[in-house]
Amino acid sequence: MIIIARNKEEVGISAIDFFSFTHVVLGYLILLTNYIILNLGFEISFNYLLLLLNFIASISWELLENFILYKFKIKYKHRRDSKINVLIDMVFFFFGGLIGFYIIHQNLTLFIICTFIIIGGFLLITDIYAFLLLKT
Repeated sequence: MIIIARNKEEVGISAIDFFSFTHVVLGYLILLTNYIILNLGFEISFNYLLLLLNFIASISWELLENFILYKFKIKYKHRRDSKINVLIDMVFFFFGGLIGFYIIHQNLTLFIICTFIIIGGFLLITDIYAFLLLKT
């Protein structure tokens, strides 16, 4: 089993590849979107529902990615992810949701700063990793 992809042929096969980091951003954004939607007209807390929806979204994304995107040949290298890659991507996705869950319960300034840092930081890590991996 390959833990970290070291070349482009290991992307999707290894546990962690450059797409794994985008799952953190996606999990973060999905949780924040669900938070906004659920809190528009309600004055009750949806804390555990947010985490459950984030978990369901991570499963849904992996199904979409490995079946629908694969079917339409949009998937990278046109191959399905390995089981360990799917599992780790779901963990990264949920981790992004947990970060979002923590931040939405803090003050607005911290929320705004962290949102830019998380999105920008993880996308920068993804870009650097992908650049280094794809140039080999």
